[in-house]
Amino acid sequence: EMESPTVHWRVNAERGPQSRLRDAVLAAISAQVNLGGFVVKLPVTGRLTLARPDARWLQVAPADDPLLGDGHSVVVTARPAHIAVLTADGRVCLVAHQAGAYASDYVQACAGEAGQGNAVDWVWAVQPDGRVQRFGVAPWSLTPQNELAPGAWLWAPARSAGVADSTSDNLARWLATQLP
Repeated sequence: EMESPTVHWRVNAERGPQSRLRDAVLAAISAQVNLGGFVVKLPVTGRLTLARPDARWLQVAPADDPLLGDGHSVVVTARPAHIAVLTADGRVCLVAHQAGAYASDYVQACAGEAGQGNAVDWVWAVQPDGRVQRFGVAPWSLTPQNELAPGAWLWAPARSAGVADSTSDNLARWLATQLP
């Protein structure tokens, strides 16, 4: 069965706010050198997240349907088959997407590589359409979760990393500007 492609809008007006968001993330994670090195390598894309990426819905909500202007583009990418788990040490662990799996399943799949003592309480999930959600994955913080789509990012900082929730929120918003 052939997977449908994913469409991403690139709008120049988004680049300035994205640059400021990246700078705020880098300033907040300056102590985490490897993570900062990962973030700085990600490009300012100008990616625009649509309120709802459904073509029929956009037809009946023209105010939310962006118009392409000079320098704007639409990028169509193949649908990925993995979930990317980003850890506080700047490591990305790719895990094959599994129907019905939860964020904690993907974090656990990467835990063997990360070693013991890296307990994760909360994850920030960035769906391929740019939606950001926060889920509790520890027994004490467990929250209901939506299934992750292939190509999602998971920001999974270890409890011991000491990354503030506001920084994690900003980092997840920054990851939402990236292609899956």
